[in-house]
Amino acid sequence: MALWGFVTGRLMVILVVVVASCLGCEGRGCHDNERGALLEIKKLLNPPSDSSDMYHWGDSTMEEGKNCCQWFGITCNPNTGHVVGLYLYGEDRSDVEETWRPNLTMLAEFGQLESLNLWGNQIGGGILEGE
Repeated sequence: MALWGFVTGRLMVILVVVVASCLGCEGRGCHDNERGALLEIKKLLNPPSDSSDMYHWGDSTMEEGKNCCQWFGITCNPNTGHVVGLYLYGEDRSDVEETWRPNLTMLAEFGQLESLNLWGNQIGGGILEGE
């Protein structure tokens, strides 16, 4: 009988630890500075239609509109809420004649970025040398 109480007590402690550590499992949501930077990227890429994955970013009529961690193509660290992945590949820019020459300092807000995919966005130009 004493063994049963010991095992039950241990299981209860483990359960409390697991539940307590999972209280933040849904994540913190995204950070304001990173959301702002993503909306600037959206403005620069100028998604052509509502069929674009980026079109609804920041849409306040959608529940996930403010939480950029729920936006298509964005991956966040579930513990910190920081953006760790940007997958903005294949945005249809066929109606745009000129090549997009982004200033990559726009990525400076993403201090924990681990993965970036901008394939298919008609990006061109070289890397400018510092002055």
